[in-house]
Amino acid sequence: MAEPAPEHILVVPGDLAYCGYAGRAGKHGHYGDGDFGCGCCRISAELAGKIDVATSFDFGFNADRTEIVRCECQVFNDQASRLGYESRMVGVVGHCVNIVIVPTDKGIIQRWPAGG
Repeated sequence: MAEPAPEHILVVPGDLAYCGYAGRAGKHGHYGDGDFGCGCCRISAELAGKIDVATSFDFGFNADRTEIVRCECQVFNDQASRLGYESRMVGVVGHCVNIVIVPTDKGIIQRWPAGG
């Protein structure tokens, strides 16, 4: 069987899939099942409807809020895990350009730049 590739994110079963990648500063990244990176991910409508949108992509801070101790990806994954969802890694990507990819019901893929 072939290794999972990033394009499999569109078809792999499950409610939470992502592509692994090295972090922005090269110090920390996301890799492996159970971890999660929002740099390239697919979140089901079911999970999106249950997650706390106000805090789902917030950073995790220490008790006095002077240091970031968890990235926004980990905070989202913590919430998804508490709701009973487990992430699955499908392929690996770089961390250079943000885009949104949406499959349509006619099988056409639409792409939009997201950010600068």
